[in-house]
Amino acid sequence: MAFAPMIMIEDGLINLGRRLGVKESMGTRVLGYLYVIAFVSFIAPLWARSQVEGVGNGWARNQSGTRRDAFGPDHVSASPIQRVIAAVINNSHRSSEFTKTKLNFIHHTSILDLPKMLSSASRRLISSSLRQSAKPKVFNHVPSRGIMTLKTKKYTAEATASGAGRNGTTSSNGLELNLALPKELGGTGNGQNPEQLFAMGYSACFLGALQAVAKTMGKEEMAKKAVVHTSVSLGEPNGQPGFGLSVDIKVEGIDEELLQAGHAFCPYSRALNQGVEVKVSTA
Repeated sequence: MAFAPMIMIEDGLINLGRRLGVKESMGTRVLGYLYVIAFVSFIAPLWARSQVEGVGNGWARNQSGTRRDAFGPDHVSASPIQRVIAAVINNSHRSSEFTKTKLNFIHHTSILDLPKMLSSASRRLISSSLRQSAKPKVFNHVPSRGIMTLKTKKYTAEATASGAGRNGTTSSNGLELNLALPKELGGTGNGQNPEQLFAMGYSACFLGALQAVAKTMGKEEMAKKAVVHTSVSLGEPNGQPGFGLSVDIKVEGIDEELLQAGHAFCPYSRALNQGVEVKVSTA
């Protein structure tokens, strides 16, 4: 019965912490352990005393002849714990030399030792829990997606689009292109489209990244012969409305090690994998 108020108090403290904005952490878990340890350390000696005293009273009644076997299975009023204690006593003390003095010695020794045993077990529990919490959760870990921000800006390209959107025009630093929807999307195909420009820019950027990291890997000659093929697809994404993109890059003339190093170094790859800061405002 004593555990019911313990659980109610614990639930109340948890709800109060949530209302105050306290988030679960290593500190809150340790406080929870300490709360349980304090409560059990208080209630366990009292509970143990009642169990052992019940056995002692049964032993006394048995000696006075008021009960046939206070320690045996006929003692139907005994709790399961008391029956276990009685069975241990019966098996250990079959001779007539077992007296109530010995029972009281066992009684008090168990109660005095219980807090020490509980403290030792509690310390092991906390130590084990802290070690488990410190281990990396390899199988359950879900990496969060970060957003890349720039510390400095080395170069900025500017472009302007006008007209009918994907059928309009775009220009950048003297370069002007007439855009047109591809035939696959119901257009004429008589012009460039954003996916083509993206694929061209990605290919050049990826090749530059390969050649840059190749210098640090001793693979410059390999990178000089590399040819990058980039495909950018526009389509309907899974589970979301509108359109989405996918990219497929194939590189000729290099090995897997250089390919992955270039992919990790390429600004375009990092932008797609890590995300970049995009600011939108009215002009």
